[in-house]
Amino acid sequence: MAIWAKAQRRVRMDRVLLNEKLYDLWKKRSEWWVRTQRVCVSGLQRIPRHGAAVLAANHVNWKDIFFIGGVVPRRVSFVGTAELFDVDVCRAMVEQYIREHLSLAWAEGLIKRVSDWAAHVMVSRVPYCGTVPVKRGVSDKSFFDLAKEVLRQGHLLCIFPEGGTSRPERLRRFKHGLAKIVYDLHREGLEEIPIFPTALRGTEHLYVPGRKLVFRVGAPHYIRDYIVAHEKQTLRLFSEKLRESVQELLELGRRCVHLVGAEGKSTTSAGEPSPSPA
Repeated sequence: MAIWAKAQRRVRMDRVLLNEKLYDLWKKRSEWWVRTQRVCVSGLQRIPRHGAAVLAANHVNWKDIFFIGGVVPRRVSFVGTAELFDVDVCRAMVEQYIREHLSLAWAEGLIKRVSDWAAHVMVSRVPYCGTVPVKRGVSDKSFFDLAKEVLRQGHLLCIFPEGGTSRPERLRRFKHGLAKIVYDLHREGLEEIPIFPTALRGTEHLYVPGRKLVFRVGAPHYIRDYIVAHEKQTLRLFSEKLRESVQELLELGRRCVHLVGAEGKSTTSAGEPSPSPA
């Protein structure tokens, strides 16, 4: 498949698709963008270079994936909404987003053209970057199967447990999908998969050079440490504790003052060196 292939009307969602050249190009562009920002990075060294792992992040804005992809050194498989796999559905989603954020009643034709262009761009790229599709609002068995397979193969998975966007100050209740995934893998014998609470700040704002952003990774959680008699209790306990950890990181992010800029030098909020996003 060519790197910039024309979007199909609908992309299959029964397997994870990866065009390595496309992903690498996207990652380089994300890394370049990160270098233009002032980024507080903490805990990046916790993420293993190899092997199955999960980033459980709060979800502020659609730009979160560019931020994460530009900071994390290794390849990341993101969980993404199924709307990004269907041109018609994606067009409607983009059009709704534009109408909700901009008052452009005079530009009806322009909105439709921009929405159509954006939908074709996203559907021709996002599904081929190792994205794991999930259908929102329904029980999606295919999503669970694909996410577990990504981890069985030793990849890094990024999931937003809130199931939607929120403000850093108003973290939503975490859904139990991630807990169910790692619980099932634990029963298969994969007990050492680390789940890293991850906090993002600043992506809700317009991306301009010099914007302050925060990326913090906390100590890993393991599902084995939360196993109790009943599965539902295990999933609830794990999800609640993971949410508490992300919330704590978000609070610490308020005081994050050591930043990385165009020079590419990064420090933690405590002033200790941390890996450069590049």
